[in-house]
Amino acid sequence: MMKKAIVAISILFLIVLSLYGWLSVRDHKSYDQALPEDAQMVVKLSVDKLIRKGVWYKITHPSDLFSKKKKSKDNIEGPGNGLSIPANVFFFSKEDDPHRVYASLPVDNKEDAAKFLKSILKIEKLTQDQGVWSGHSPDKKAEIEIGDERMLISYSTEKQLQKDGMSELMNELLTHSPDENMVTSISQTTGDLSFVFEGLEINISVEDNAIRVEGESSNLDFRPVDLPLLGQFFANNWNTEIEEMLNSSSQTLIQLKGIVQQADTITTYEFNDDFEKIEVTKLDTYAAPGISLSMNLDPNSDPQNVIKLLGKNHLDLKNSESSVLYFSNDDSSSPSLLESNYTFKLEVDFESFVSEISMLNNVKFMDQIESLEFIVSESDEGTYVYESSLVMKKDVIGLLLDKL
Repeated sequence: MMKKAIVAISILFLIVLSLYGWLSVRDHKSYDQALPEDAQMVVKLSVDKLIRKGVWYKITHPSDLFSKKKKSKDNIEGPGNGLSIPANVFFFSKEDDPHRVYASLPVDNKEDAAKFLKSILKIEKLTQDQGVWSGHSPDKKAEIEIGDERMLISYSTEKQLQKDGMSELMNELLTHSPDENMVTSISQTTGDLSFVFEGLEINISVEDNAIRVEGESSNLDFRPVDLPLLGQFFANNWNTEIEEMLNSSSQTLIQLKGIVQQADTITTYEFNDDFEKIEVTKLDTYAAPGISLSMNLDPNSDPQNVIKLLGKNHLDLKNSESSVLYFSNDDSSSPSLLESNYTFKLEVDFESFVSEISMLNNVKFMDQIESLEFIVSESDEGTYVYESSLVMKKDVIGLLLDKL
């Protein structure tokens, strides 16, 4: 009996060791021909990690297999997409074109890959030149190029094509190795989704019913508007007044919880019976999240500027203690004391207000969020450290699998 147990344990050990070795080889191989030498921003999606979490979820939630409706044969069976999904998928930008993001994948079957991507991107026509398929979406924002070994896809926020840029980049991926420092940085990231850009590293991981974010920035001058691709969105929606206000505070705490009724004065113009234009003032009432904000202002900052700015956003000064100011849009809320171990902290109790605000309740997935906490602190080495936790009402992997 003892010999049989030893043999069984040995076989199991060899299977685990072989599986680990196979996964390690897949991980290492995923970097081949995936990144150019001059990649500026790199995002890594750890496909194998997410697959393992999905398999573990299925094992630990067997009842889900029986509660789901059976899919039709048409949904189960279909043509292959012609792509070979590696252990990691990389998205990257280049310094000479910050408005465009790229991704490259190995190809199993060029013709099947062309048909699949043509349908996904709604491409009307694919052209073929020397065995390479290429095309673009109707809005000219997405482009693809599919060769015998790899495919390259790009998306731009601007409506312009790269002309020969895609072919040149494809050739570079096939013939040149990426920057070793960049590969080292991105290979050492730990998240299911990881982001590396000019001294900034962010790792996003799925853990049961929460999405955890950990990151660090050695670039103290970093601003979201400096990001490739996403920077344009932030630039269009960035409030420089609020940024200046936050920079004038050594500590800021923002809490969103509960519901308050707010009213805005709306002025319109109507014509009376004598066709005279008259001004009509109305009150537009609506539900909004309850907001409390605490700030520890720097000595050289002018508190009146902060009071005026927040007043425009329905936040009134409720109390002040030395350089600490307390604001709120809810008379029933009590001021929160600032702790001493962070620079910025955001706490959001979605469960207390989302269901009462129809605009938010109609947003996809919003009703599944329970709470959010986001913290920025400064390390002893002088870098900024980011920590965030988005808690869902259900297991995150289960929610994702439900949508597949």
